[in-house]
Amino acid sequence: MSITQSSPTLREEVRAGIARALEGIAEAMRREARSRAPRRTGRLAGSIDAMADTGHGLVTLRAGAPHASFLHTGTGIHGPAHRPYIIRPRRKRALWWPGAPHPMGVVAHPGIRPRDYLREASAPEFIIHAFEDAFKNVTTNRKGAL
Repeated sequence: MSITQSSPTLREEVRAGIARALEGIAEAMRREARSRAPRRTGRLAGSIDAMADTGHGLVTLRAGAPHASFLHTGTGIHGPAHRPYIIRPRRKRALWWPGAPHPMGVVAHPGIRPRDYLREASAPEFIIHAFEDAFKNVTTNRKGAL
């Protein structure tokens, strides 16, 4: 024996609940990405945003700071080019900094290692946990019983 019940009100309520759960997941992922982002000034962490596309069931994480992609994918030998980048003096004939053995005419900088703060915030384990929390919030805040 089976009972099938379909009503426009129930369908809309389920859609609204899924949308609220997806928005809760997006907010949790944004908080997680901000907490994992490298910090020097906080500008990168402040530029991270998450958008929920409830129509397609997608969450998009985005970091809008100008240096976000360099930190996320890495540079030089650690980045997409897989080779060091060359630094040449612009105003003088040599480069020098405290700790340098002598003034340098050219420096081959190895680059920076990638820091996958966005990918870590969208790891399956984290998303499952965020979904469980969001679903609990939706079902406990629902008017009436399921």
